Amino acid sequence: MKKIITVLLIVAFTTSCSFSADLEMQNLLPIDNEIGSWIRTGPSHIYKQDELFKYIDGGADIFLEYGFNLLISQEYSNDDQVVVIDIYRMKDSESAFGIYSFKRDKILAPLEIGNEGIASDNVVYFWQDDFYVFISSFQEGVKGGLMLMAKAISTKIGKKGNLPDILSHLPSNYRLHGSEKLISGIIAFNNLCHLAQDDIFDIDIKGVLAEYELNQDKFKVLLLKYNNKADVQSAFEKLVKFYKEKVKEENILKQTADRLIVKDGAYYLARIKSTYLVVALE
Repeated sequence: MKKIITVLLIVAFTTSCSFSADLEMQNLLPIDNEIGSWIRTGPSHIYKQDELFKYIDGGADIFLEYGFNLLISQEYSNDDQVVVIDIYRMKDSESAFGIYSFKRDKILAPLEIGNEGIASDNVVYFWQDDFYVFISSFQEGVKGGLMLMAKAISTKIGKKGNLPDILSHLPSNYRLHGSEKLISGIIAFNNLCHLAQDDIFDIDIKGVLAEYELNQDKFKVLLLKYNNKADVQSAFEKLVKFYKEKVKEENILKQTADRLIVKDGAYYLARIKSTYLVVALE
């Protein structure tokens, strides 16, 4: 009997936590006529980690890699205009910034919505605290409504999130704002970097990629964080081995215990700095 009661209590507690999380997400959505004449079209839909593929089949993997927890999706209409609000709850603010940075278009100017946002004619998206919010329409002429919805959701979220600490280790001079992309696994790495084989960097660690411009010359800096000096040294040695097998000896311009310069069409520079591996790419 005690075992049965214990199991029932666990189930009840789990259900209660799930209900609480769902209700919290519901409370972030605008109610009917809160934003002009926009009203909800049907019920909202909640997607948990193992259900995300049902909503974004083919695009769920990258969200899961960054640390996805929960999604609420709600359609709104205003006469013949239709908008969809997707609010993703991520594992933490670093995860929320991560997926935002991966999706961010650096060509578009950032907006002061949440921690930071981006808007085009029919899409507004931003990150704030543990949330990544994506508001979209297939129609034109709805940008004003999208912006009002984004601001309302941002107000409901309330608190801001913190930028990942690894960004503070990037060189700030000549960096192109909005080009920073957080890397949280092999899917993001393969989409953002085309440098070497998948296993060279042991890419289960955190990293960031950013673009720079100096005297009209553009280049990228890849910064990878390792748990200890032995791990970063191992990754560096794998990179050295890769290039020694790939390029002619005369194209290895410099090699020491913690630095490598290679010319392979373009120039590549790699160096160890504490537990970080820094790679500069033309």
